[in-house]
Amino acid sequence: LERPQSIYTETFIANIKKNLNLDRLNRIELWGGEPFLYWKDMVELMKFFDSPNREFFISTNGSAFVQKHVDFFSTLKSTILISCSHDAVGQKELRGDDILENPKKVDIIKKLLALPNVQLGFSSVVSNQNHDLYAINDYFRDFCDREGIENMKITFIPAKNYDVHDTEMASSNYILRGEKLKAFAQHLYDFTQDSFNDRNRFLRNNILYSPEGVVDYAKFLRQQTPITTKSGCGADSNDVLSVDIQGNVRLCPHTDGSFIAGKLEDVGSVKIKGMDLARKKTHCMKCPVKRLCRSSCPIKFPDHVFYSNCALEKVWWGNIQLHAFKLLFEQTVSMKEAA
Repeated sequence: LERPQSIYTETFIANIKKNLNLDRLNRIELWGGEPFLYWKDMVELMKFFDSPNREFFISTNGSAFVQKHVDFFSTLKSTILISCSHDAVGQKELRGDDILENPKKVDIIKKLLALPNVQLGFSSVVSNQNHDLYAINDYFRDFCDREGIENMKITFIPAKNYDVHDTEMASSNYILRGEKLKAFAQHLYDFTQDSFNDRNRFLRNNILYSPEGVVDYAKFLRQQTPITTKSGCGADSNDVLSVDIQGNVRLCPHTDGSFIAGKLEDVGSVKIKGMDLARKKTHCMKCPVKRLCRSSCPIKFPDHVFYSNCALEKVWWGNIQLHAFKLLFEQTVSMKEAA
């Protein structure tokens, strides 16, 4: 059920006006839980930030999609990027109801895609339980063919370990590791190659086409673009500010209250806490994929958590790097870590 408007929204917007210069603002990300359950807050925030030179990113499961969302987005000048979380063949087992089997939700998706300022794609978590990339692609390919949808994009998100304490619902249960990870490495390589060669079967995906996909990384290398030392998520970047509706500044939208670093009303006193950047100069220094991985999540985790992510990152980013070099040199190459 949709929540009533937060009592903090008006104060939040007032503090933004008072304490931040928005002249260089180009992207606003709305995260949840499920953002569309807080629709009244979304409307006020999006109207406030709306500008022709800005874009909104919204992460959603799509379960709340209704006509009023289409109607409102059609009034905005900003570009709206909607990432719809959906695990394809693993959806019902891992998440529950499949909105792509609901004609009303499918109708809204098609109406959103018809808006000139809206881009919508699907994001699938690649996990221990759901890592057949061909099956995920074919699920969405069949859906798009059935509904007459063109230019759909899939974003594959490798599940990572974020556990400080092991629990029954620990994220460590979902990360690929051990023998499964070794087998997945070959699967990922084959899928990437096939995606590149067969545009009819394979939808556009972030392994090939994204700021850190094969094609853009090949361009990055050819142009010798300067290396950034900031984490990929932007948590340690001066250009990124993560705040909740109560005006708390956090390390990132996915952290709990222990990572609150200050208040928006006193933004000059904010000191981001909870990061561990030392591994960039120790463990990661000689890693061949450090340009892409950028030491993974910068939050301070126990070593076993970091190393489980590291093993996955080497497979994921190593695959992108190998195919980027293959594009550049027109032949297969192999990577070795520095001595």
